[in-house]
Amino acid sequence: MKIFYYIVYCYFSFFFVNAQINVPQNGKLIEKYNVLVEQEKFFQSDTTSLKAFIAPLSKHKSFLPIYYAFLANSRTSFLDEIDSKSKSLYKKSIAFATELNDNSLIVWSKYNYISHLYKYRKYQTMQPILLDLIENLKKMEVTEIIQPEDTFRTIGWIMQTFSDYNESDYY
Repeated sequence: MKIFYYIVYCYFSFFFVNAQINVPQNGKLIEKYNVLVEQEKFFQSDTTSLKAFIAPLSKHKSFLPIYYAFLANSRTSFLDEIDSKSKSLYKKSIAFATELNDNSLIVWSKYNYISHLYKYRKYQTMQPILLDLIENLKKMEVTEIIQPEDTFRTIGWIMQTFSDYNESDYY
């Protein structure tokens, strides 16, 4: 009986280790971005599984900012800090989004980075990126923003931290 459970465990372990992120084929690009961002998983120290999971993102140029952001988030989560490699990955995510000239991805990449800078109290690094992000957001419709609820909530918290209550109330 133990052998049976072991075989079942091995089978399901193999299935889950080899699972990949589901890249939607239909729908608007903003909808695809939302679906992808919602599928983020953390693999702690297992970078091989993480890279296998997000491999489909690396095959589409329009998803590269999300790919690098997921790598950065996982590394930051595992180390419990933003190191130079994580910082480089976050900046790569922003650079690819800027290269694509996709405002939704630019805003999300910056939001993703500042949310981690805020968590680790890197306020001086965060501030210019945050101000740029706020300017970008003011020029966009809510329907163009990836995960708008999370974005607005986080920016509101950050602005309260800086005692900018008027701006905080806006978000």
